[in-house]
Amino acid sequence: NGYKLAMTGTSPVAVLSFRPALKIFVTKLGFLANFASGLNDAQIDQLCNGDFNVPNDGSSYRALVATANRYDPTNKNGYGWGIVAGQTYYQIDGYTPIAVAGTAGESGFAPGYIPLGPELNPVTIGQNYNVWTGFDPSFNADLLGKLPSNCNGFTSTSAPGYGLISLSGDNAGADWINPINSKSGSQLSCNGDFPAAAIYCVQQP
Repeated sequence: NGYKLAMTGTSPVAVLSFRPALKIFVTKLGFLANFASGLNDAQIDQLCNGDFNVPNDGSSYRALVATANRYDPTNKNGYGWGIVAGQTYYQIDGYTPIAVAGTAGESGFAPGYIPLGPELNPVTIGQNYNVWTGFDPSFNADLLGKLPSNCNGFTSTSAPGYGLISLSGDNAGADWINPINSKSGSQLSCNGDFPAAAIYCVQQP
């Protein structure tokens, strides 16, 4: 937010300039660990944009998940990364802040990826949903199989290991994206037809 000058004739005029209140919501639908199988990133984002919970604001939303293209550890600039540096993100009411984005290359976070800082308020109030992320608290994700924590980029229900999750109603401070030490339910098995989990959807400017 701030002022900028515009010229009208020979006199400068102060014009208010506002950054929009970008929101994060949780999908109403839950997905098995292979929800990204056969889908490109635009199709994965459509899981957000076609969801019952998507705000009626005319915006597009991107899924905040560690899929193979969106989070590629060999590509430090990411692919279709939906977080804007320095932006405050809000609950769907547009007023209650969730977290403030940092900057790419910030110390302690995955190189090249803009992280979301300490949680100010939960993503959801009154409900606590399991949400697939595949990220650890520093927004690191492993797609090379060394630490199977995202069900092969969320393409398999037969992958070994587990998928990291977030708890949408949990106020977990710096670890909000994946509250490993705050509650026991910070991961789900990749195997089988249950349980399902939702995904986070991030509004684009």
